[in-house]
Amino acid sequence: MTELKCSVTSCGSNKQQMCTLHSINVDGATAHCKDDTCCHSFHDRSSAPTNSMDSGTPSMETEVRCQAIDCQYNDAKACNASYIYVQGSGTNHSNDTRCDTFKPRA
Repeated sequence: MTELKCSVTSCGSNKQQMCTLHSINVDGATAHCKDDTCCHSFHDRSSAPTNSMDSGTPSMETEVRCQAIDCQYNDAKACNASYIYVQGSGTNHSNDTRCDTFKPRA
């Protein structure tokens, strides 16, 4: 699993800059840079029911499924980076997030 840190505090799964989901999906099938990626698992905290926001235990260890085939860390649609950072503070839509760890294949 990948160590994940997330600055997307508007996501309902973000707790203490960690994710309460066991796995996330990173989109960006045609990505050539980190700005072309996004966390497809994002869900807006303001639209989530109040009781679901506090559910789940945050963990730095998260399975990352990745559609960014041109990223050097993508291994058969699984992220093999030891650490990733997801950014997008203040957003209310997954398209405004990004995988800051994305690196194009050489």
